[in-house]
Amino acid sequence: MWRINWMNSEAIGEEERSLPILSRDWKEPKENCKTFKFRVLDGDGVVYYEGVSTAVYSFRPLDEFGRGMGCTAIQYKETGGSWSTL
Repeated sequence: MWRINWMNSEAIGEEERSLPILSRDWKEPKENCKTFKFRVLDGDGVVYYEGVSTAVYSFRPLDEFGRGMGCTAIQYKETGGSWSTL
């Protein structure tokens, strides 16, 4: 499950959509459920979206939403604060 909390409307070239954007199976995680921050980028490394996923290192946000917007990569935030590209 994933939820997009931020979008780069300038890079996307369209008016900002109402947020959050949710996967079809999204359910608000319980208090003890861990979530993982991700961001979706285009081929030039421009960040288009940021959000959270309940599964670490999942391509679902990119496959289900990002590719339709021209995105080609997904990164997850590591414990130390750096981003890791899948």
